Amino acid sequence: MSSKSDISNHAIRIFLTRVGNYYDKARGFEPFIPNANQKEELLTYFDYECCYCGSEIKITTLSKDHLVPINKHSMGLHAWGNIVPSCSDCNKSKHQKEWEEFIKEKCEGKVLNNRKRKIQSFIKLKKYNP
Repeated sequence: MSSKSDISNHAIRIFLTRVGNYYDKARGFEPFIPNANQKEELLTYFDYECCYCGSEIKITTLSKDHLVPINKHSMGLHAWGNIVPSCSDCNKSKHQKEWEEFIKEKCEGKVLNNRKRKIQSFIKLKKYNP
């Protein structure tokens, strides 16, 4: 049996997904479902690598992560610019952490700066700023 907390979190996720669809449309993007073309676009942009640790990702191993978590505390949207490719290990271990802090656990120095720039350029390209 689901708890009230589980039900409210599920309702919030549904709401933030729907708002994300409207937000995508308002910015001129097809809503992020994701379909095969959208997965391919994500992977191509990030060179078929986890945006956090750099592990190789294939379309069959793609785990999508919300940079700003899609929950009642962070209120991230399920929308282009907030969804990035990650490996399943990073997706599981990130939980509700801020992406800027989490990525520091995965790399450092020049690699860290390059990965952060890549994520920031993706956010800017997709005009994600709800």
